[in-house]
Amino acid sequence: MEARPGLRNLVALWDQISEDGELAIREMEAAAQRLGVDLQVLRIRHESDLKAALDSLDGQKMDALIVTSGSIHPLPANLVRLKNFVDQRRLLVLTDLHSNIWRQGIATLVQGANLPDIARQTAWYVDRILKGAKPGELPIERPSKFDLAVNLALARQLGFEIPKSITARATEVID
Repeated sequence: MEARPGLRNLVALWDQISEDGELAIREMEAAAQRLGVDLQVLRIRHESDLKAALDSLDGQKMDALIVTSGSIHPLPANLVRLKNFVDQRRLLVLTDLHSNIWRQGIATLVQGANLPDIARQTAWYVDRILKGAKPGELPIERPSKFDLAVNLALARQLGFEIPKSITARATEVID
């Protein structure tokens, strides 16, 4: 909402590969309801489903698009299709740090767990297990550091202004 004041219609292209997808979708729906945002979630099971999902949005009002990483966009044809869709509709696109659509200049905002921090946590677990700890007895940890990246050049190209309050928190800014 901060990045796109007046946001009312949000579409999420959700990759069904993720095992925790349904829980995450319920959380996203609850957040959308609290914010007064209409959310449409399109579940995508195969990379070939992207075209049909985008075609189903023809004529619908959208303010922003969330694209999860996974099987949705590894095909070059899907990257082109997604880029054309976003450019034609001038959409703010949000994704996670593991997504290749960030590197392709399709996403404007990217957020996710800090990968070096996750690697350190992983190394801690490996060390404990190699020293004899039972994996089931180790504590479960959630990521504690997160990164935010902003593509200001793309935002300008699409006609948005990203507030300074967001760029000030960003760990990476493409200008």
